[in-house]
Amino acid sequence: MCIRDSIKFVNELLALDDHHGKFWVHDQYSICPSTHLMRNDTTFCDAPDINSNACSICKYSMARKQKQGELLELFKTNKFEVIAPSKFALEYWKDKFPYKKVNGKVIPHVILKWTDNKPEQKRNNTLRIAFVGRSFEYKGWKTWMNIVEEFSGKNKYRFFHFSSQPGATGDYEWVPTRVTASNRTAMIETLRDHTIDIALLWSTTAETFSFTLH
Repeated sequence: MCIRDSIKFVNELLALDDHHGKFWVHDQYSICPSTHLMRNDTTFCDAPDINSNACSICKYSMARKQKQGELLELFKTNKFEVIAPSKFALEYWKDKFPYKKVNGKVIPHVILKWTDNKPEQKRNNTLRIAFVGRSFEYKGWKTWMNIVEEFSGKNKYRFFHFSSQPGATGDYEWVPTRVTASNRTAMIETLRDHTIDIALLWSTTAETFSFTLH
């Protein structure tokens, strides 16, 4: 089913409720088919004007123009409340999406319950540094590998990668870690077990919500 057929079907469903609906902003797909707004899958573009040269040089340019027109039609035909997982995601979407006559609200994926920080006594002066999550380029993996290479062999630092999947080989320890529905705190517990001092969060794109950060 093409997007036009999908939108026609959605319109038919919304007509059953007087054309009212909720529009959930999961990623940036409604702004551009490049869901992380990476120009040609390499550099964050910040969703420039759709008719600009900065957009036209990207391989997603034509698809963006087509999809944007179809989504505009959907929004003009219906009354949506836009829901996003963070304030940043909502404000960013409202700034970049061409249709402005919408209301929105934030419903976060999780809410932090703060507790007192109780750091363990360090046994030595080694700084334990972690990359948390999959080794995706837009998550800062290249920067991580550069740091590991730069400080490789120096006893002041130890590097760890916590993820369900290994990344490229390097002078760090991969710690297999998988968060599941039955073990939602697996990452937190594993970081604590390895007495991690610093986690590198170096996302190169505008994330709507970061479970890793939380």
